[in-house]
Amino acid sequence: MYQILPTYAADPGLRPDPDWAENFALADVPAGVYDLVVRLGGQLLTQRLTVEAGRTAYARFVVAP
Repeated sequence: MYQILPTYAADPGLRPDPDWAENFALADVPAGVYDLVVRLGGQLLTQRLTVEAGRTAYARFVVAP
């Protein structure tokens, strides 16, 4: 199963949340292991993420200029 979600990362005025240092968030994700795929600026980036029940999980994608 996969899901495509829009983001606001291409917004030139984008600034991370000062407390969470994030530019995109998903809520209420069931515990499990997920493969994250991000396409931005012609680059395709992937990362495996483990979500634990009741915890916040982080993924960091760095896009080269």
